[in-house]
Amino acid sequence: GALMGPDDLKVWLSHSGFKLGSGDRNRSTRVDVQRLGGYQGSAVLGLSGLPAGVGTGSFEQASLSGLGGLGTNLDLSVKAKGTEGAYELSVRAQGGGGSPSGSRGLDLIVDRTGPSVSNVGSRPVGGQEPLAASGAARTYILWQAEDALSTVKQTVLRRKPGSQAWRSVGTTTGSSYKVSLKPGQKNQFKVKVAD
Repeated sequence: GALMGPDDLKVWLSHSGFKLGSGDRNRSTRVDVQRLGGYQGSAVLGLSGLPAGVGTGSFEQASLSGLGGLGTNLDLSVKAKGTEGAYELSVRAQGGGGSPSGSRGLDLIVDRTGPSVSNVGSRPVGGQEPLAASGAARTYILWQAEDALSTVKQTVLRRKPGSQAWRSVGTTTGSSYKVSLKPGQKNQFKVKVAD
């Protein structure tokens, strides 16, 4: 550690945060502790901000001392039915006598529920776009997709024309997709979103 200034501890993490989706249970990050101001004592590690109903966190070494005591791993384990939400965790290092101390934040998002889709509809393409030779009209399929804990990354649009099988129309990151609709043909659409 540096010999300048008062005794201090700084905590560094190899990750700033984690997101755990459906089926995700465990994450690990490296924790490094920097001793400053000539402090050479031990550093006791602790974790706060993780409710018991969500999961647990444990350090491979809870107390760091000596030349080998520069860092360790923090292992997070989230319960299979852990409460969804966004949690602000704090990793803290504290000197043997309670001083000095330092901490670093770690964001944890537990998101077991996929995005919801609503207001699926259609709107004809405006402007001067002509009808196809077959008489097919260009139409936007529209929808709204929301996720309370994360962003919607991708939407897959599927289509069932008439009595034919379902097939993929395309993938988008937006909330609309342009398709051609033939006169007199019944079409069904499915919107599947992922976060």
